[in-house]
Amino acid sequence: MSKAVRAESSALTTGRPPYGRVILGTAAIGLALTALAPMAAAQEMPGLEEVVVTAQKRTENLQTTPVAVTALSGDMMESHGLSNLSDIARMTPSLTFEKIGIRSPFVFLRGVGTGAFDIGSDPSVSIFIDDLYIPRFTGLQFDLADIERVEVLKGPQGALFGRNTEGGAISVITRRPTDTLSARAVLEAGNKEYLSFRGSVSGPIAGDRLLARASVAGKRRDGWVENTLTGVDHLDEKSYGGRLQLEYRGEDLTALFTASYSRDKPNAATFMNVTPAVFLLSPASPFFGQVPSTFDPEHQAFDTDGFQRRKGVILSAKLDWDMEWATLTSVSGYLSHKFSELHDLDGTEAFVLNRYADEESDTFSQELRLTSAKDGAFDWIIGAFYFKDDASRLDRWFLGPESSLSRIFAGGNVVTINDDVDVDTESWALFGQIGYDITDEFRLTVGARYSEDKKESSRTTDRTHATPLLFVPFTVSPEAKWNSFDPQVSLQYSPTEDVMIYVSYSEGFKSGGFQPAVASNPSIGNSVFDPETVQSYEAGLKSMFFDNRVRLNLAAFHVKYKDLQFLSANGVLPNGAPLVVTTNAADSHTDGFEVEIQAAVTENFMITAGYSYLHAVFDEYVDGSGASQEGNQIIRTPKHQGHASATYTVPLRSGRINLTGDISARSRIYFDPNNVKSVSQEGFALLGARVEYESEDGDWKVALWGRNLGNKDYCSNSIIFANSTVGACTIGELRSYGLSLSYALN
Repeated sequence: MSKAVRAESSALTTGRPPYGRVILGTAAIGLALTALAPMAAAQEMPGLEEVVVTAQKRTENLQTTPVAVTALSGDMMESHGLSNLSDIARMTPSLTFEKIGIRSPFVFLRGVGTGAFDIGSDPSVSIFIDDLYIPRFTGLQFDLADIERVEVLKGPQGALFGRNTEGGAISVITRRPTDTLSARAVLEAGNKEYLSFRGSVSGPIAGDRLLARASVAGKRRDGWVENTLTGVDHLDEKSYGGRLQLEYRGEDLTALFTASYSRDKPNAATFMNVTPAVFLLSPASPFFGQVPSTFDPEHQAFDTDGFQRRKGVILSAKLDWDMEWATLTSVSGYLSHKFSELHDLDGTEAFVLNRYADEESDTFSQELRLTSAKDGAFDWIIGAFYFKDDASRLDRWFLGPESSLSRIFAGGNVVTINDDVDVDTESWALFGQIGYDITDEFRLTVGARYSEDKKESSRTTDRTHATPLLFVPFTVSPEAKWNSFDPQVSLQYSPTEDVMIYVSYSEGFKSGGFQPAVASNPSIGNSVFDPETVQSYEAGLKSMFFDNRVRLNLAAFHVKYKDLQFLSANGVLPNGAPLVVTTNAADSHTDGFEVEIQAAVTENFMITAGYSYLHAVFDEYVDGSGASQEGNQIIRTPKHQGHASATYTVPLRSGRINLTGDISARSRIYFDPNNVKSVSQEGFALLGARVEYESEDGDWKVALWGRNLGNKDYCSNSIIFANSTVGACTIGELRSYGLSLSYALN
């Protein structure tokens, strides 16, 4: 066992990260590999391409950036079947990205995330598209069409990325217009009547000054789960959208204008009851004791066939003015978002609990930053950010005739509960970062951001029948204001051109908010939860070996979270139903390490692999029943997570055949802080493969592909209703396979 591994193991058992030993261990690995380099160099081979990232708001080599970053190119994502943003978790250590259809993305990175998805809460891992912050939970799940690359920045990114990036940031960079005519088209067909098209065309429209790029994408697929009562497929896909970019390239000014539109309209995301009991099912119901039936991932019975509908418009403008000594950048954005859904929440054929939601929002943001030219020992960035979001959401809950509440309080009639919420958010921030080359080998970087968030809400709740679930109809108008100062510092040491070692400290801040679920009384409706904060210590190694044929990056970290915003059942109502609220009830910490490697083993054989170990536990948390969850595993955070892929190229006279196989795996995750196995997902692995013929010039490709070839059924998400024993599951994607045809004109 290497020194680095022993040091990291010590950190996990003692709770104290021995960064000195981690640095020595990673340095030892680097020196050992450097010593072997001359032996490997005997056979001349092309090395790995340089990976360029913008993790520090300027274009840099991944290997010189003192931030743990997983960078996935558009071509890599296509060859591994990563067609949706949530798919990137399969190749990103420490990241889980689960979803319920097209809404409610549960994004957890290094043990931090959120289980709430309402307009009164914010994500803990923020998502950006071309530097534009995407605030809505229901807008975070989208197709990766015409994408240059995706960068996953791990750990707090408050200094430069800002709002709600305490766990990290996912930055999506689209392909930009080209100065010569180019085009791309990908057509795919597969099982479950799958059909997908992605296409783009790009080129100049007025000399070399004005360029344009137009992209379109559409997809449909039958669902994985059939409602045996109606024959309707659930968990299907129906989406389409497009993006138009205009870019002006002047002598000193570059301006990129983007307009995008997306529309999704699948059937409901299915909840399947997977526990012996059904929440609120009346003992007087003829279904009592009969549901749920056996768990069959592809055949279930639901009392209603719901739907999901989403429409999004994004308008943005990014201007870069080069003044030689510095570049002034302006990023302006407007987002309009609409979402609605209806689904059977109890996941059975009994009409117990259905839920309808309708959400709308309009968002404007503006960022200005001044970035110095890299000339001399100093470089710097200063900037300001403004954000305004107006959102409204109506949740309508239907308690059916099979529910205990309807039987007791409404004579078997449907009880309707309405929760109508408006939230206005306004935020501004000032930020900056300074880098200084102390010597040729040592570099110091210091940054910070000061933020102020203000939120105002108006909430009206009523019901059709008097039930203990709502004591009286009421209207509340909570408001709150918070501020935070978040510093960041890193020191990096580069003993050679191919090895860089760094240590860093950073802090993060996530805004407070308002209650996510229907409130039972004005006191709960008026209650406000405070921000949560994070402190992160990290040490890492970035290295290239064997004539740039091996890229090895390591990171070890200790992360401390305080005042964790936690959605939980905080007591019970008179009917025994959980009183679900968000409170600052928990503190937690994560000790862990990540390894990522890419190697050109031979000219025709490439491997990529990654692994993370996370010891993410509650330090202090007492739930609503008074039980302590101290030492329990953080929800949606596996201890072990890894992936590996290999691509072998067989040269032909007329082209080449690319053979790709991949596996992604993770250990058990819990959906409840009690860590009850009956409502958890055991560890599993997913297998994928792709056999591709590529023409000699690389323009044409034909591929046969398969994902989840083992047809593993697993819960991508579970919701817990009461006492950690009653829950429902949303199944993940089952086996899929198909054929793709692609063409590129370059």
